[in-house]
Amino acid sequence: MIPTDRQKHRLFIQSFIKILLVCLSYVLVSEGAVAILRMPQDFSRLSDLFTLIALSCTVLYLEAKNSEIFLRRNYSLSKRDSLTESAIYSIVAGSCNAMTIHDGAVIIVITTAMTIILFPFIQMVPQVSQKIVKFAEHNPERLLIVGSGPAVKKLRNEIKAVNQKTFVFIIDDVLTNDLECELSDCRFIKGLDRFEEVLSREIIDHVYMCLPARSYYDKIIDVIDACVRQGIPVSVRSLYTLKDHTSARRSDKADFPEEISTGSPLLDSLAHRTLKRLIDLLGSAILIATTSPLMIIAAFAIKLSSPGPVLFRQQRLGRYKRPFTIYKFRTMYVDAEERLKELEKLSETGGAAFKLKDDPRITRVGKILRKASIDELPQLFNVLKGEMSLVGPRPLPLTDYKRVVDYGYLRRLSVKPGITGLWQVSGRSDIPFDEWMKLDMYYIDNWSLALDFKILLKTVKAVITGHGAV
Repeated sequence: MIPTDRQKHRLFIQSFIKILLVCLSYVLVSEGAVAILRMPQDFSRLSDLFTLIALSCTVLYLEAKNSEIFLRRNYSLSKRDSLTESAIYSIVAGSCNAMTIHDGAVIIVITTAMTIILFPFIQMVPQVSQKIVKFAEHNPERLLIVGSGPAVKKLRNEIKAVNQKTFVFIIDDVLTNDLECELSDCRFIKGLDRFEEVLSREIIDHVYMCLPARSYYDKIIDVIDACVRQGIPVSVRSLYTLKDHTSARRSDKADFPEEISTGSPLLDSLAHRTLKRLIDLLGSAILIATTSPLMIIAAFAIKLSSPGPVLFRQQRLGRYKRPFTIYKFRTMYVDAEERLKELEKLSETGGAAFKLKDDPRITRVGKILRKASIDELPQLFNVLKGEMSLVGPRPLPLTDYKRVVDYGYLRRLSVKPGITGLWQVSGRSDIPFDEWMKLDMYYIDNWSLALDFKILLKTVKAVITGHGAV
């Protein structure tokens, strides 16, 4: 059984919720026992820390052990399973307390109370985790299988067994009509020579390979190189084919097929991506609440200064090339898009992006909003929806993306675009396009929470000084 990235995300969230739920129920029961049975406060505290650690480890152990069962059942839990799991946590808590509390009646009270509290909630956890994942990632996964013959069918069936809604592309070097008819719900593309072209054009979340190792060794290496270059996760069934490959490192993950490490802490770690998403949710909610008066004033100023809508909406590319609608305060006249073609030759950044310091399409109010970066504030709602992040590469308009000729630059699309990033705090429009792309690559390859917070602090300084704003 092959868990997809979304299934792994859901397992991670499910484990996190269960740890919180089990630990909280123990704290409630423990505090109740102290109050009702009038146990010494310090005496009870001796076992609490040890018990919470033991409960967390038990949750992680059971989740790891039962992960494949969860995948087969689509994360459903029967009442019997819920009761058994609740009883296990209660017994662990009771056993830990028995080391310091030598009263059998107290232990029985603690274990019984925990079982009663946990039983209804444990059964709800899989459904809650599913809703959280759907809210965060509302698009169905799109996978690409690179294989040959029956191995393609087998791998596709394993993927579909996990999630029927997954859309599958298949690149087969020896495509047969029988296989194409049998797997009619998949999109077939013949010829491995088209792989990188397909990867750069289509929305692909993960690549799986099941090619014969001896006859396709060089092509397997080329596929891995292309995936690493564009930041697309790739898993290989033939493990030993990678031993001499240097551009992609072997991962220690136990999943089969083996997933290749891209070298980026943000791309390779689900825990890092989940933590970044939690910070985005909290940060965007706080910033929306604190900047709402400023956004209201900006909206009135735009409406009174020039005809047209308050918000500017445009299609941009998000993670793995998924299009989304970005929100900004309108800073240009309503005919700005029509006038773009006549101004493109005057672009000051070079490369695919268009930037012009004295752009005649910008309104008077728009110049003020851009100088203070107030026009970017509506993108906080994009962050809240999960389409963007607070920190990340800036999202390119579709017109700019179509002009990108270096496939290596597409790696910036392997992470969520951000409101701010290294480009903004390093000079923005004063930086040439190629240097901008290199900054994005550096961010992806060297991501850390410390780097994100450093960029956020530098963004405040850049906004105050207005350095590089156009």
